[in-house]
Amino acid sequence: MLNYKSTGKGKKQIIFIHGNSQSCESWDSLMKAPELTENYKLIAIDLPGHGKSFRSNDPKKEYSLKSLGDNVNDFIKKECSGDYIVVANSLGTNVIGEVACELINCKGIMLTGSCANGKQLTLENIFKPNPNIAACFIAEPSEEQIDLLIGEATWNLPSSQKEIIKVHIKATDPVFRRCFAEAMGNSAYTDELLNFEKSGIPIAVVFGEEEKICFTDYLDKIPFPKWRNKTHLIPNAGHFLHLDQPDALANLIRKFSVDCFKEKQQKSV
Repeated sequence: MLNYKSTGKGKKQIIFIHGNSQSCESWDSLMKAPELTENYKLIAIDLPGHGKSFRSNDPKKEYSLKSLGDNVNDFIKKECSGDYIVVANSLGTNVIGEVACELINCKGIMLTGSCANGKQLTLENIFKPNPNIAACFIAEPSEEQIDLLIGEATWNLPSSQKEIIKVHIKATDPVFRRCFAEAMGNSAYTDELLNFEKSGIPIAVVFGEEEKICFTDYLDKIPFPKWRNKTHLIPNAGHFLHLDQPDALANLIRKFSVDCFKEKQQKSV
């Protein structure tokens, strides 16, 4: 079972999935946002190899993108009742993309800092040429490599918050990053973008305007059902926009949630 934390008063749920070498604590600011806690139950999980979730004894299998997705889907089936939406960041967008067609009662998926992949794309279509993201793919990155990654993934964060990100990176199973690098190099993933398209679930695409890791327009021509028919950009935010601008993202999640859950009400009339 995956480790998780939850808060909020509502019956409908918002599930948060963090990125590579982060944890459920990455979402703490959003987990306290009044516009979300007053209306929804918020659940943030730790992926395998991250935070307080299990370390794998069979990492090549259990740290694969499909296995990560299966773990998340199993968790949702066991712990979540009724309708929900998913908010994912970075690697989390790949994870939920692996199982998008298998989700039950999911009314919407928000991709933040997306690196979700598709067979029609290469990694060069998704990732900007940036050597400073090496720490994502190295089992034991150096202090300098970690600092460079954090500098690229955030925008104007105070040093105290950067230190928290560093703690999460160091607490992640080093084997996870090695296996993830191998999986990406071997194209060991399904067509996540096609899965989004086939699912028919509304997809919100959100990037920070200061994104330095992924191209912010690479999903513009992908034919899945984008929320409000556009990519949403949040000013003064980078790849970790939930850390850079949590209030702006919380407001966007609230609007997305209202639209997604309203769709069900309209269809039932």
